[in-house]
Amino acid sequence: MTQPSTDTHTAHDDAQPLLEPGETCWRLAGADRFGMIVDCENYFAAFRQACLQARHRIFLVGWDFDARIRLVMEDPHDGWPVKVGAFLSALVHRRPELQIYILKWDVAFFSMIRQNPWPVRALQWKLSKRVHLKLDGEHPTGSCHHQKIVSIDDRFALVGSIDITRERWDTRAHADNDPRRKTPGRVPYQPHHDVALALDGPAAADLGALCRDRWRRATQEDLDPPPKVTGTFDWPENAPEDGHGLTVGIARTLPPFEDIPGIFEIESLTLRAIRQAERLIYLENQYFASRAIARALIARLREADPPEVVVINPREAGDWLEQATMDTARVRVVAACRRADHAGRFRIFQPVTEKGHAIYVHAKVMIIDDRLLKVGSANINNRSMGFDSECDVATQAADDTTRTMIHGRLVDLLAEHLDVSQDTLRDRIDADGGRVIPAIESLRVEHGRSLRPLEVEKPEDLDDIDAFILDNQIGDPERPEKPWRLFKAKMMRAVGLAD
Repeated sequence: MTQPSTDTHTAHDDAQPLLEPGETCWRLAGADRFGMIVDCENYFAAFRQACLQARHRIFLVGWDFDARIRLVMEDPHDGWPVKVGAFLSALVHRRPELQIYILKWDVAFFSMIRQNPWPVRALQWKLSKRVHLKLDGEHPTGSCHHQKIVSIDDRFALVGSIDITRERWDTRAHADNDPRRKTPGRVPYQPHHDVALALDGPAAADLGALCRDRWRRATQEDLDPPPKVTGTFDWPENAPEDGHGLTVGIARTLPPFEDIPGIFEIESLTLRAIRQAERLIYLENQYFASRAIARALIARLREADPPEVVVINPREAGDWLEQATMDTARVRVVAACRRADHAGRFRIFQPVTEKGHAIYVHAKVMIIDDRLLKVGSANINNRSMGFDSECDVATQAADDTTRTMIHGRLVDLLAEHLDVSQDTLRDRIDADGGRVIPAIESLRVEHGRSLRPLEVEKPEDLDDIDAFILDNQIGDPERPEKPWRLFKAKMMRAVGLAD
């Protein structure tokens, strides 16, 4: 058993604030209203309601986009289409002053043309000259544009892990065999869990500025801020109003490219938050593979009285390469965390449906104590810390009201996964002295919808191909060019062309 560290670290030993412009975030800004949207039934409906209030500009910045998907499953009988492509076309047709800008990763675009006719339809939108589709290729070789932002008139924004594309929509019930959970080609897909934030006020204007900056990088076209819109903006019904008058930090990852230096605010914020955690580090994420984050968690778990570390992950990643990189890296990270876990404070779970089928976790959420809530596009992998473009938004508790809100968002997420009421979970956490792991263990079930311990292979069970891919960071590099240089050097040595 690993011996506990003699480190007597307590939270806030670091005098540095969690949200520090220029270090752990780009900017601090006020959010007049702030809410966490869980799962895409709510997100897509909120997006549609917000777009109906757009007057001058809608920005859609994302990894992927599919014009064929339905934003709502039942016809709302409001005279507007339910499929996103037809909906956006109707908006520009009826509102001559409205411009729509769609920025999408270029590689995702070309890889999907054969199975997806939406690019042709997008070209048809150009006939209006007010729907602007651009492909973002301004990134290092092998990198991808991964930010997911919606900006409406610089006064409302959505940011998180959700792309407006296929295989995302699901309800919070994550029902087995939901007939509505199908691709545009009518192919069923597995239950899907996602999270985003809605906000307005100055923070929404800053996210609009970030969209314009990304557009300029991708297209060399400078856009002015949209004209100011007077009057109130009706908060979408499907977006909770969790907080008012909050300060949020906008954090980014941007890889170094050409003459532009890299930006690693998300990594800095994540590591600082882990170091300062007092009781709980809660991570919902698609992956669990970052070397830097693993080292930080292991250091905390080795302490004499470590915080709880709770990780919610999907059972497995998507395609073969993701499984060979992310799942294989997770094997090593989990094994190292368990070796360091002398106090029984580390757990990694997967959510399952009523019939025990896997729910795919695509969310990217970090909650630290009742002190910090961060939601965005960044995965817990090397790419998101320094190789891909990412955007997260975080708020730090400044008073009891915000601390209560952050704790409430934790309870909300865990209650969904455990399929229990929020009151039941909250009472159990209180009964366990504020500890989350004992509450989860007492409420989860082995049959039916719940959280299950995620069992991973042992590191020694990895085959040679998995180990080779992992050791060379193929598919999950920490910084641009490094994996390709390592791979090239090894291959040259193998054929006798290098020392």
